[in-house]
Amino acid sequence: MGIIFTVPQGHCVIIERLGKANRVMQPGLRFRLPFIETVRSVAGEWGSEANKQGIFIELTEQQTDATARQTQTKDNVTLKALDAVVYWKITDPMRALYEVDNLITSVRDTALNALRAQIGTRTLDELLSDRQSLNDDIAAELLNTMNRWGIRLNRVDIQEIKYDESTADAMRQQMEAERRARAVSLEATGEAE
Repeated sequence: MGIIFTVPQGHCVIIERLGKANRVMQPGLRFRLPFIETVRSVAGEWGSEANKQGIFIELTEQQTDATARQTQTKDNVTLKALDAVVYWKITDPMRALYEVDNLITSVRDTALNALRAQIGTRTLDELLSDRQSLNDDIAAELLNTMNRWGIRLNRVDIQEIKYDESTADAMRQQMEAERRARAVSLEATGEAE
């Protein structure tokens, strides 16, 4: 990176002076002191996510997938997989870079742990009937941690709940039994009237 450079819209860069974090440069035409100041690269820690060209930190909304495998519900139903997407945005680039070892992996792992914890407190029926409540509870659990890292959590969306074939069969049988019970009840009520 040259002495004079441009930071694109929706991005920022971290400038280190003699190896120590010095300042955040916002979008526009910028310059740095040669030999004394360097632009901090995030490519090694963050990979290709949340940055452009390894140095420009994304300030726009990001999304991270969290997929839980082999998770147990409160009623001991084994879920094969549960897919969730976490939407977040960097609000403090300094904290996002220096307060957590690997931001992207940490966001994914923290979301995954919160997802598993919340699944364990609900039955399968509760999971299937009220996804919004699950989304809200996971977001509430993640909020404080992500604030410490300089991230604003926008939302969590549960995309798909996968269970094994035996659970699906049991659910179908339960549904049929409930329909038969309702039919018998309605028929008895009709005869009584």
